[in-house]
Amino acid sequence: MNPKCRIIIFLLVGLVFQSFSQVSIGKIVSYEKQERAVLFKSKNGVSVKLNIIADDIVRVQVSSNGKFDKSAMIEYGFVKDDFPIANFDLNEVDDIYQISTASINIQVEKENLLRQLIFDRIWVC
Repeated sequence: MNPKCRIIIFLLVGLVFQSFSQVSIGKIVSYEKQERAVLFKSKNGVSVKLNIIADDIVRVQVSSNGKFDKSAMIEYGFVKDDFPIANFDLNEVDDIYQISTASINIQVEKENLLRQLIFDRIWVC
């Protein structure tokens, strides 16, 4: 790929992240466990998808319209996306959702969807 195209792609990705920094996510009102992900919907209409890529890899996607398009980074081969399906558990405990794989535990606060704590089996990441 042309180096100029790569620079443009990286700049566009940066603009997308900057645009979401202006969005208030708010409290979780619903969630859905999918084969490879957990989809959270907030009171403000924002959706956040935690993709469990592998036992120790999680991708966080944010959408203001509920649609999650394939990332340009994946589309153009910068990021690997063809991992085997990772097993994970989802539990609702008090004021958090717990997502567990063989390698990590993730805690997502119901009141603040952006507050996510990721732990490995020994240390806090």
